[in-house]
Amino acid sequence: MSRMILTILLAGLAMTGFVLTGPARAQALDDVVPETEAACLDAGGRWDRGGLAGQLLCFLPTPDAGKACTVAEDCSGFCLAETGTCSTETPLFGCVAIFDLDGAEVTLCID
Repeated sequence: MSRMILTILLAGLAMTGFVLTGPARAQALDDVVPETEAACLDAGGRWDRGGLAGQLLCFLPTPDAGKACTVAEDCSGFCLAETGTCSTETPLFGCVAIFDLDGAEVTLCID
């Protein structure tokens, strides 16, 4: 199920012109997101509800949380335009302003 959600998310990002590269792409394609509460907690994440459907899933901390950023490639998650810092965890839900690969500010909405 989480693989399907990831595929939909990546397809949506591609349609908006936002393309994951570098560490974020490697993380999105290679990492397996824990699908049980125990596995999530063992991975250092928090088990909580997310998205419009309120599905239980694992929120994992990003290794570069809070680091200053100006382009998407600076972060393993997202480069948040409002603060100019890398997101603290993944996944990220809602509408948020981020910096893309060129450093342009774009709004990204994720359910």
